[in-house]
Amino acid sequence: MAPRCATWRSVVLALIAAGAVVACERGNGPVGLGERDALTQQIVNMGFRPDMIVEHENYFVVEGDILIQKADLLRRMGGAGRTTGEPGVPPIQPQYVTNIQVSTSKISYIYVNIDATVNSAWATATRSAISEWNAISSTAIRFVEMAPADLVVSTGGEILYDPIAQSSFPLAGGAPGPTITIDASHAEWGSTSQKKFVMVHEFGHNTGFRHTNLVSLGEGLLPWGANLISGTPPTDAVSVMNGNTGGTLWSGFSYYDQVAARSLYPAPPAPYVASVSTSPSPARQYLPFTVTVNGSGFDTVDPQVLYTRQGCDPRWGSCTGVYSAPQGIFAVKTPTQLVFNMAFSITGTYDIQVRSGPKGGPSQPPRSFTVLSYY
Repeated sequence: MAPRCATWRSVVLALIAAGAVVACERGNGPVGLGERDALTQQIVNMGFRPDMIVEHENYFVVEGDILIQKADLLRRMGGAGRTTGEPGVPPIQPQYVTNIQVSTSKISYIYVNIDATVNSAWATATRSAISEWNAISSTAIRFVEMAPADLVVSTGGEILYDPIAQSSFPLAGGAPGPTITIDASHAEWGSTSQKKFVMVHEFGHNTGFRHTNLVSLGEGLLPWGANLISGTPPTDAVSVMNGNTGGTLWSGFSYYDQVAARSLYPAPPAPYVASVSTSPSPARQYLPFTVTVNGSGFDTVDPQVLYTRQGCDPRWGSCTGVYSAPQGIFAVKTPTQLVFNMAFSITGTYDIQVRSGPKGGPSQPPRSFTVLSYY
């Protein structure tokens, strides 16, 4: 059975007022019978079918792999307002798209930790899935394996209802879904290609996408919105985000999978560089100097300065480099100016461009400065 957590190309989702649901989190204890019925009714009011709700001690599993914590539902009962389906509240229509997605400041820096519970085969599939997402051009989506993490991949058994894996949705405030949990009984399941398909699918859920075939699966729409993403058809038989596809071999994203990623999370626009200067001028080989870049569009979380030595033959060494935080520290960083220190051991003319993060396009045209011999 396919991992069934979220929607992708065809629908975007934000869960509960708190945002995403966390797979392995424990609640504050059991609830009473009356509260339990009220919590179940809240889920039904969201648009889910009653026969697709499975109760556990501290959470519900809906549609096979959507995890909703009882604590979140109880908080909503405490005064968060009426849910869709109550009198006077219009039902969600599929033409609406949720306003809660992964934020622009986080979508290119989703930090992932592969927990020690994940065996080497699934860890390899996870890293390969990250590479596939990062390779989609013209989109800001980017996962990075590092700690502390926004998203933890782990193996567990007691919380899973049926799927191979399940994941959580973006949190209110713009953080990505914080969990992917691989069913322990599937630790040795599947080929490398099948595992990779599952992990690519689950990372899609963490960024807010639901199943492409949501309608045919009979899955509900939550009150925070579900909408066909611009430029994509109602169905796509080869989408990686189709549900009930566990066991499918990885063969790449479909055309409309990529359209959806670019539409929902487009790559940031290229900044503009008006001028570049050095102090002292000209700069000298081996000696530190200060670079000042003037322009516009430098107000992203991580503006990156690309430098390329003109006439360089890459066979004899590196010709390019990137200056950015945390590798570099800008002495001045404003929307219109970047100031930083450098030193080069090789003389020549260097072209400077600025991009808005690792997946942004570089500024055009390049601006240049010259490094002269020390002697």
